[in-house]
Amino acid sequence: MTTETILLLLLAVVIASLVSYFQYYYKAKKRTNETLVLASLRFLSVFVLLVLLINPQLITKQLIDVKPILNIAVDNSRSIAYSNSEDQVKATLKKIRENNALNEKYNVNYYSFGANLNQLDSLSFSISQTNIIHALESLNEVYRNDLAPIVMLSDGNQNYGNDYTFYDSKQPVFPVIVGDTTHYEDLKINQLNVNAYTNLHNHFPVEVFLQYEGKQKVTKQFTIRHGMHTVYSTMLSFSPEQNTQHIQVNLPANSTGLKHFVAHIAELDAEHNTINNSSNFSIEVIDEQAKILLLSHMKHPDLGMLKRSIETNELVKVVIEDDLTKGLNINDYQMVILYQPTVEFTKVFETLNKTKTNVFYITGLQTDWTFLNQNQPYFSKNTSSTTEEFGAEFNLEFDEFIIKDIDFASFAPLKGAFGQISFKQPFKTILFQRIETFSTKDPLLSTFTVDGLRGAVLFGEGIWKWRMLTEIEQKSPVAFDEFLHKIIQYLSSTKRAERLEVHFDPIVYSNGLLKFNAYYYDANYVFDPSGELHITITNQSNKNKRTIPFALKNNTFALNLGDLDPGTYHFTVDVKGQKIQKSGYFRVLDYDIEQQLSTSNSQGLLQLATTSEGKAYSIDQVDQLIDNLVETPRFRTVQYSKETLKSLIEIGWLLSLLIVLFSLEWLIRKYRGLI
Repeated sequence: MTTETILLLLLAVVIASLVSYFQYYYKAKKRTNETLVLASLRFLSVFVLLVLLINPQLITKQLIDVKPILNIAVDNSRSIAYSNSEDQVKATLKKIRENNALNEKYNVNYYSFGANLNQLDSLSFSISQTNIIHALESLNEVYRNDLAPIVMLSDGNQNYGNDYTFYDSKQPVFPVIVGDTTHYEDLKINQLNVNAYTNLHNHFPVEVFLQYEGKQKVTKQFTIRHGMHTVYSTMLSFSPEQNTQHIQVNLPANSTGLKHFVAHIAELDAEHNTINNSSNFSIEVIDEQAKILLLSHMKHPDLGMLKRSIETNELVKVVIEDDLTKGLNINDYQMVILYQPTVEFTKVFETLNKTKTNVFYITGLQTDWTFLNQNQPYFSKNTSSTTEEFGAEFNLEFDEFIIKDIDFASFAPLKGAFGQISFKQPFKTILFQRIETFSTKDPLLSTFTVDGLRGAVLFGEGIWKWRMLTEIEQKSPVAFDEFLHKIIQYLSSTKRAERLEVHFDPIVYSNGLLKFNAYYYDANYVFDPSGELHITITNQSNKNKRTIPFALKNNTFALNLGDLDPGTYHFTVDVKGQKIQKSGYFRVLDYDIEQQLSTSNSQGLLQLATTSEGKAYSIDQVDQLIDNLVETPRFRTVQYSKETLKSLIEIGWLLSLLIVLFSLEWLIRKYRGLI
């Protein structure tokens, strides 16, 4: 209570006393005990009224006990079922739930995880993807301001997301290792890389990485088969010292169409897990080649990288041209890449505006934004002289075509002029700008479609570093090349002659999702959102049919198919009321990535515990884990004082007291005839 408030309260006492005195004692002819009672009532009522008008604020203190949070995260993926550990996990979870000492010390939260982290409802052990790093990141984000250790029941086998082993968790992690920790001899195909397309009569490269875990020297046959025919075969030797092999073979493309292959390494005599000895892949053979024109007025490492990366697809040829004054026959090319346009591109833009050619704009530090803003109607940027570096963040909502996150967040930032970007046409963003750790949600790489013309724009230079980093970290630039091929394929498609387009992956695993994206255009080749699209799917083995409608999502007709049995399927997409349809084939492979590892990744979980300052336990040591969590002084109940500021006028009974005082005084005066 402030000094000013205390002085006002003293003044209220004086005023109440004076009012009472002048009412009942000043010039009073007779003073009785009733006079004292009435004077006291008048003093109290006036004082209470003045106190309410002054409304002093009172500070109350409250001691609050806050228990530490304990998060229990349970692996709900299929690998737990494959290791026959479901009952162990459920029994361990029940033991934690029923431990009174643990629940008295902690506020315990329960979660399950597979591809995502969810509140624990029930355990099915049926999720086909395991993303441990996502579960850890989510818990760290939710409880970033709390002390919340994590107990993770898992076999440590992750098949999706970044490596969790050395994750710098802000919360200590206590892994409970589930499954068989015994390491068996194993020979497997670790990774297989192949392009999605090739040209007829070309040879397409297939890159295979194989790995051996064992203590003996072994020699086994590696084959690649197409149907019943073996197209490649070799003998490979492995030992504890030489436990990896890298094969790159060029296979012929003798006929058009979608071709399916199986790569296989022969099994060991006593191999425990033979599922990972085979890997299926497919490639589409096309009898056509696209030509792309790359225009630039400058020398830059991006140019050579773009040509090398794009031309890894034999279907595409890139022509680099730096003489922008001569006449260019744009119609000879399926698309044009404009690298950092300036006023020297004036003649080029005049030609492009006439031909309506698909364009990929790449901007950077040398871009003349005044010229570019004035010479194309799709986007603009209000720039300053300040240079900025833009990291990349993948947009999970992008659905214009199917594209994957290749760990863009780890790539080196691109450089460009600082400024506000505005699109004048509808657009979709593949990558957002990220400045250091802050996500701006401003576009870094976007696409747009306007009246049949397709375009893309990259707001930064230095993309050559991305391909180099991919090659260093993954021993191959294939992931980056496939990313760029998707964009080039989208842009280099010839001018639309069909009103219905369907995009899909021709091969998918049985535990994955098959995504279809369809685009329907009216007679003027303008996207028509009112169309009703359906897909009819026929299983080629049993001739069973399913008809499913598409859903409209952001100017795209989208559909996700799941739970399909392995096999080959024929599909037909049609538009209701129109004689327009598209047909094709796709294949579902009998493959479950959760079965690839039959033993637990105990070393990874042990390292995670060490990195996060936690401790790992086997599943039969759960009693020891509970005892340690209960007894450790590391996680304690925290007591803190909470001060609450409360106004006196909020105390309801004071107003009631005021009414009672005035009423009582009035009744006594009325009874004594003083009124």
